[in-house]
Parts: sequence; structure tokens; C-alpha cells
Amino acid sequence: MARPKQVLEDLGLAFEVAVAEAHARSHPDDVEALRGLAYAYTAAGRHEDALAADLRLVARDPERADFRYDLACSYALLGRRDEAFDELTRAVDLGFDDGEHLDEDPDLDGLRKDPRWAPLRARLPATTADDDETDDEG
Repeated sequence: MARPKQVLEDLGLAFEVAVAEAHARSHPDDVEALRGLAYAYTAAGRHEDALAADLRLVARDPERADFRYDLACSYALLGRRDEAFDELTRAVDLGFDDGEHLDEDPDLDGLRKDPRWAPLRARLPATTADDDETDDEG
């Protein structure tokens, strides 16, 4: 039997997907509506659907680094590591430079032990403790 908390979470995700689908349908030319749909699919564990949405986004604007990054995440979540690394490389080539996000993104967990990770990661700025906003006063 499903736990009540899990049932509520599942219902919330289903509602989020339904809203995102309706919004994307009613705004077919709005790439941000489509992107929101891709995120909703990912959150709901509907990775094939998220991949389809991300592919549509990249087809609309192949030069957007953030779209390439999101596509890489979809591939990574599906275990398609070769395609994920290809898209991450394209994202970096197009200007993606958020090393901290790359380090923390759970969508990419399946890639971090791959030998291709370190050379790709080395192309982005390092994150340091100095980057954290801490206040040592007082």
C-alpha cells in the first residue's frame, strides 16, 4: 500500500505535468512553456517525454547552450551516456560555464565516474569555498 505522503507527492507531480502540458499546448510558440513542460516531465520521472521536449527545444534553437545542457541531462537520466557527453560538450562549446551547477546537478550523477567527465569538467571554472557567500565577521 502506498504511503499517504508518496500519494500526495505523486498527485502533485501529476498536477504539475497536467498544468505544464496545458500551458505548452495553449502557447505552442513559447519555448519557455515547452521548457517548463520538459522540467515537469523530468520531475515526474517521465524521462522519455522530457527527452522529446528537450529535442524539440534544441530543434527550435540549436545554438542555446542551456537547451543543449538540458538535453544532456535527459540523455544522462536515460543512461545514454555517449549522447549526454556529446550534448554537454556542445553546451560548453556554446558558452555554458556554470561549473558549480554541473557539479551539483543530480541529473548528471550517472556521468561523474565516466573517464570523459574530468576533461569536460576541467573546461569550466572551478568552484571554491571563496565562491560561497559566508560571513566570517561577528
